[in-house]
Amino acid sequence: MTTHMPTVTLEMLKRFCATEGDDPREYLYAPMLIKGWLCATNGHVVVGIAPIDAAEAVPAALTPIAKGISPIRQMWEQVTEGQWRPWTELDRCPQTPPTCDCCQGSGWVTVTQCNHCEGEGEFLHLGLYYECKNCDQQGAHWHPATPQTPAAMPCQDCEGRGTVWAGLVTRMPGIQHYGLQERYATLLQDYPGIEWAPPRHTDTECGAIPIRFHGGWGAVMPYRITAKAEAGAKAPSA
Repeated sequence: MTTHMPTVTLEMLKRFCATEGDDPREYLYAPMLIKGWLCATNGHVVVGIAPIDAAEAVPAALTPIAKGISPIRQMWEQVTEGQWRPWTELDRCPQTPPTCDCCQGSGWVTVTQCNHCEGEGEFLHLGLYYECKNCDQQGAHWHPATPQTPAAMPCQDCEGRGTVWAGLVTRMPGIQHYGLQERYATLLQDYPGIEWAPPRHTDTECGAIPIRFHGGWGAVMPYRITAKAEAGAKAPSA
């Protein structure tokens, strides 16, 4: 009996697309075809798989994006077979990501206009404009919701995950000062056969971190480990 290894689905690929509110480049909100690969990128990570037959339209790659991804692909092709290492060798962050305050961990919110400033973020009083403290100048209020709540949308503060990953870093054995954001390490661990390769690096700079998995390839931009992240990595898990 032949065993078929799982493949990356379109939904798994979309996890690495940019999101509205996080990036103004609308052409990054969906996967795109680049030199025969269906790629998703948010500017910090790129993942490419063989094109999938899907009903939804896939936008053609824009020249600036194709130019940016091409050298990353060339770098990836230079990795030798002996350099690939299992995902389990990564030194994962011991901390548990805190719950998102905005959505209270649900990953979903509803948005209502601020009545105090009528959605403007400021208001006119006696001929002078004042910043609206009721909504922190946002012009709106966000309320925790569920996927079933009418008009609910993914929470932008946590990108719909319900937890906040800022500052949590996964380390690469033998490489100081640089790692990859733990949220990417967590999302990528679901990819079948996922492996990584040490990037070209010095004490002052680091190249993209190559990754490969069954049916595809990718790269993650390195995260500079600051003194704050160093302290956090040594803290006990919550």
